[in-house]
Amino acid sequence: MNACSGHAARLSLLIQRILDAEVLPDADGMALMGAAEAARRSLEEGDTAAARRYVEHVARFTEALARAGAIDVRDGCAVMEAAGRLLDAAAG
Repeated sequence: MNACSGHAARLSLLIQRILDAEVLPDADGMALMGAAEAARRSLEEGDTAAARRYVEHVARFTEALARAGAIDVRDGCAVMEAAGRLLDAAAG
């Protein structure tokens, strides 16, 4: 598993934990997971620009959810940190 794959897996795992806690409406949870999976697929296809857009979406949406109190701030921070690590790995 390369660095990007590992970071993508970590991001998905953190989002899955939030989903498992059942604190989000299904639509919000699926939007987060869908964007994370789209980023992973984009990386696998070599499209780092698309992966960056998807990961940035995950980070912005997660921040908004945390600010609104929909998810625990610590969980939101963990997702945003994982997103940042994935972006760093994808950049090079």
